[in-house]
Amino acid sequence: MRRDAGPLIEKPTGRSSARWVPAGPALCFLGLLGLLLSLFGAAGAASMHQSRPVRVGVYQNEPKIFTGGDGKAAGIFIELIEAMAGDAGGELTYVPCEWSTCRSLLQRGEIDLLPDVAYTAARDEVFDFHKTPALQSWSRVYRSPGVPIADFADLDGRRVAVVRGSVQQESLRQLTSGFGYQVALIEADSFEAAFRLAEDGAADAAVANHFFGEHFYRRFGLETTSIEFNPSSLYFAAPAGRNADLLSAIDGYLDEWVSAPDSPYQAILDNWLPRPPSSRVPELVYWLIGGIAALLLGMTAVALLLRREVRRRTSHLQTANAGLRDSQERLGQQSRELQALNAVGNQVTGSLTLDDVISTAMGEIMQVVQPDAAMMLLRDGDRLIERAYAPAEERENVDPFPQHRVGACLCGLAVNDGKPVYSLDIFSDDRCTWDECKRAGFRSSASLPLRSGDESLGVLGLFTREPRDFESQATFLETLAAQVSTAIRNALLYERVLHHASELEQRVAERTAELEIAREKAESADRLKSIFLATMSHELRTPLNSIIGFTGILRQELPGPLNAEQAKQLDMVRGSARHLLALINDVLDISKIEAGELDVSHDAFDVRSSVEEVMRLVTPEASRKGLSLSAAIGPDVGTIVSDQRRFEQILLNLVGNAVKFTERGEVAIECQSRGGAIITSVRDTGPGIRPADIPRLFQPFQQIESGLDRRHEGTGLGLSICRSLAGLLGGEVGVVSQWGSGSTFSFTVPATGKGGAGGQHPRH
Repeated sequence: MRRDAGPLIEKPTGRSSARWVPAGPALCFLGLLGLLLSLFGAAGAASMHQSRPVRVGVYQNEPKIFTGGDGKAAGIFIELIEAMAGDAGGELTYVPCEWSTCRSLLQRGEIDLLPDVAYTAARDEVFDFHKTPALQSWSRVYRSPGVPIADFADLDGRRVAVVRGSVQQESLRQLTSGFGYQVALIEADSFEAAFRLAEDGAADAAVANHFFGEHFYRRFGLETTSIEFNPSSLYFAAPAGRNADLLSAIDGYLDEWVSAPDSPYQAILDNWLPRPPSSRVPELVYWLIGGIAALLLGMTAVALLLRREVRRRTSHLQTANAGLRDSQERLGQQSRELQALNAVGNQVTGSLTLDDVISTAMGEIMQVVQPDAAMMLLRDGDRLIERAYAPAEERENVDPFPQHRVGACLCGLAVNDGKPVYSLDIFSDDRCTWDECKRAGFRSSASLPLRSGDESLGVLGLFTREPRDFESQATFLETLAAQVSTAIRNALLYERVLHHASELEQRVAERTAELEIAREKAESADRLKSIFLATMSHELRTPLNSIIGFTGILRQELPGPLNAEQAKQLDMVRGSARHLLALINDVLDISKIEAGELDVSHDAFDVRSSVEEVMRLVTPEASRKGLSLSAAIGPDVGTIVSDQRRFEQILLNLVGNAVKFTERGEVAIECQSRGGAIITSVRDTGPGIRPADIPRLFQPFQQIESGLDRRHEGTGLGLSICRSLAGLLGGEVGVVSQWGSGSTFSFTVPATGKGGAGGQHPRH
């Protein structure tokens, strides 16, 4: 951490408790001070100075830090810094701000100190922190009433309110995304705002540190969950490179106060976070001081009494010191337990596979709790399956549990009831039915159920050979079991995800193999179709051309005169043969297009000549039906480079369809040049096309039910062929139609021969 010079509050070199010691029963004067210095050692005088007021950021995170209804800053961190400043003679000014704003102000150096900041590596890049944590915290998910959230898996698809830029936001994002859960994180400016979102139904749950959450969740009508994560150490933070001496002074106070039961630190925690009462040692000390002062006043006349009183008071002092040591030991134990929980949480949540979680958890438990042995059993129906035993080398000397059953022995009872089972003396405990436990010399045990919400996962058993009151550590051990339960639950969910993924991969592989077989069959069928069509093209077209040719000769009466009936029959034969030939040509064309074997040429030709040729071919049919047939060719339409045959084929198909389906009125052709392309349109006064039918127009073998198509023959391939040919020429086909008012079909062809290469066709 980067630190510069510039002290604002200087920590005294010795302990000063004047601000926190109540008035004793007797007055102390200069002589008393000299005696105390000789008996207990002099406390160094506080050196303090103040160059300017310390600007402290205040955001809403009750009870740790907040602005009260009276507009004054309050909370654990505020009272801590005020106690330090009061002791050192420093001056504080408060700057109210939202969490994200406070962070920005601190980074820019517009405030000197920001309390209640969780340490992260990223924040260490922009802020400086002191060394001794002010508090230990963790985070919890609180759900709206009726929302079924019990573990991390239940967050999938849920809306969770988090404070913008908080460690909870980033940690929850990493945890949920690591499992592939889709969780909508709704940002709020404060924990209160997050809880209000959950209260109002705008979020399914909210996340907060346990200080705020346990203090307020009932007020907002929320419910607790078993989802706990992100153990954190909380500090005062300063801008990077500034106020190093201020941070050092804070460390000095914390190092002295945290372990002292009568310190301002403990008094502040007791005020905000009530704890069981501790020994009233300070009062005895003050009576001792008063007694000594009284003895000093009459020491000349009562020397013997003074010695007796000193011995008596010394005895009391020894007793008080013993109580102090006990209190310090308890506080130290609590600190070690918090650090242990933090370490265990970081280790077990860093693994995803069940074996890794169990192995890591057992190793941390043996190191932190230090039992003689530990055993983890996971539930399988009404059975308990042993998954780990530590120390592993000792397992060979301990026979397996003959009957792992829910409800049997101490571990089974814990699983059955969902409550911890503690036994101080296994030998006299009738609930212990595992004789091997006694033969192994275990005296005390703790059976801690492993649960995730309402689901029973198993049990963690701890054993010692010397009597040990595990129940005195109940809070620590049960919190530890909850952390391990969460990690196991997450690992089980991860294994299920992997299993489902493996099954899915297998199904995909099987389906892929089936599709490959189907593709090979389809390709084989397509080859057979191509061979068939190639054969039929010759076998059918040759005799059809002969039929058409010979009927033409007969119709011209070259072999001899025909009567009216004979001429009629020959016309029918020739018409049918031509229709059949057109059908065969359409089928062969579409087959070549689909196979990518239809070639197009790029030669120069006159568009006007092609339009006139198409009109010549359709004029007889148009005249027979009494239709007006016209063509309008723009003056700038001349010679283009493309495939003339395919151009005329498209136009003939469109004009032929227009004449075929138009009973009265006109068919008009319009051809114009625009943007380097030739746009040719065919407009008719036919029945038009329904909007719902237009998407099917250009699909192969599709005929639109318009009331007229049933009276006309066709394959339904014409428009599909037109669309494919236009694509091969580098253009496209379109239609605009209104039901009952006619249709206009148009196609474009580049004028410079930029169409598709031979053997290629567009895929539709």
